[in-house]
Formats: sequence, structure tokens, C-alpha cells
Amino acid sequence: MVLYEQGSSWIAQALEYDIAVQGRTVNATVKRMLDTIYETYRITVEEFGQPFEGIEPAPKRFHDMFEHAEADFDMDITARARTTSSGPMPHLAARLLEDCAAA
Repeated sequence: MVLYEQGSSWIAQALEYDIAVQGRTVNATVKRMLDTIYETYRITVEEFGQPFEGIEPAPKRFHDMFEHAEADFDMDITARARTTSSGPMPHLAARLLEDCAAA
């Protein structure tokens, strides 16, 4: 997952599956992503028999963001905003969906 600030919102983008959410705070965005992953898992298993069936990986630009991400957060998942000359710098990157997909 890549988490970055855009304007006054935070965006979380999964990598293994093209699932994204938006929130007003880091904590709210991460919680929304976890809820969305759970619901997507549940619905796709129910409808198609396989978790995340039919959901493509995130576009390459998010994988690139992940590769160049700088983790900058405290244990309570708060983050400090930081920008670069090319725009928002991703703050938190984790492969949360690997565990979900393996379940």
C-alpha cells in the first residue's frame, strides 16, 4: 500500500489490486482501506469463489511510488507531510494485501 497526501486529503492505494480510498486523516484513510479490503475480499469470494477475482493490479506508477517511498510515521500511524519537486512524496508503504490474498 502507498499512502500519500493530496491537497487536504490522504490517499491509500493498494498495489496487488487496484483498490484505493481517500480520507481526511492518515488514521481514517488506513482504517477505510482495511475496511475496503475486507469487504472486497468478502464480496469477491461470495460472487466469484476467489478473493479479489477480476481486480487488476494497481497501475505501474503506484508500484514506482512504492519503490521510492520513504516511511515517515510513528507507531500510531500518524505521518508528517513532505513534498518533493515532483509532487507529494509517499509516506507509508506496506504490502498489506499479501496477507489478505494468502488467507
